[in-house]
Amino acid sequence: MIDPQQRFHDSLDVLDWDDFPGLYRRLTPRIVRLLTADRFDHAMIASRLLAAGWGTWPAPERIAVERVRHAWWRSALHAHPGTGYITHILETLSVTAGTLAPPGWPRGPKLAPGRQTCT
Repeated sequence: MIDPQQRFHDSLDVLDWDDFPGLYRRLTPRIVRLLTADRFDHAMIASRLLAAGWGTWPAPERIAVERVRHAWWRSALHAHPGTGYITHILETLSVTAGTLAPPGWPRGPKLAPGRQTCT
């Protein structure tokens, strides 16, 4: 039987540590699971997703991120007590989308590239 810890370390050996966008794209499923469980810094993850260029990823991966964003927002609105601070969730969704409108709402004011303020 293969040791799970060894399998994890072996999988790290095949990652290209010099290709941040590619590396982050491969790690995003794990990161998003922890993010939506409120176990990561929301602002940091949002900025890393932008740095990895998630909006330019292949369609299946980009659509998966969009679906998680929508589901996370709906879940946050319907959970009582909440699964995290709604403002942190909204901040993450707004930064990653480049708009102040939550998923499923009409698009709000656009955020200036690289900034967290409205243009």
